[in-house]
Amino acid sequence: MLIKTRLKSSTELSSFKMLTVCPFLAVTTTISRSFAMAVAFAFTLILAQLIVALFKKHIPLKLRTLFYVAVTAFCASLCELLFFITAPFVAKSLGIYLPILAVSCIILVRLESTKVEVFGGVAIIDSLVTTLQMFFVLIGAAFIRELFGNGTLFADVYGNGGIIVFNNAPVPVLITTAGVLFLAGFAAAVAKVIVKNRKNSARGAKKY
Repeated sequence: MLIKTRLKSSTELSSFKMLTVCPFLAVTTTISRSFAMAVAFAFTLILAQLIVALFKKHIPLKLRTLFYVAVTAFCASLCELLFFITAPFVAKSLGIYLPILAVSCIILVRLESTKVEVFGGVAIIDSLVTTLQMFFVLIGAAFIRELFGNGTLFADVYGNGGIIVFNNAPVPVLITTAGVLFLAGFAAAVAKVIVKNRKNSARGAKKY
């Protein structure tokens, strides 16, 4: 477990998770684009998790990390090919962020976390949970960015059309790359405050 052994503290792990999510947040300019990215992520993770669950027992421990990378690259390439066949305009709008799934640390961490004894069905359920988490993160970020950064909702993958909510976007900077980084940092700060308050509340309850 190369990644997990180097990230010993919860703070380091949280920072690592934030860094791995940032490339996906770059595509959250519209809800439709985020949905497409979530579908691509789900396909790649579930297929990779299933393949690993089937063959992990037969792979030597020293070769497992290499095996995970190869499987992830294969699944991401297959996903990209299917997108270009079925929805080329969507694949084109996602750009480099579609093939970047091949080196996604989130997928690699999930594959590493799968125990050798885990069956395919359990592995798929675990992948679905991770996929749902990613789905809510992407759609939530897209909703805020599209609504306040572009003034619309449900525009296409290129940001055209959709429901016009504001004639002038309230916070146009949110639609930029700097805007999504600011949004991610703000969300991380809020989450940290919530966790800290819960810990303080738990400590206070123990004293009484």
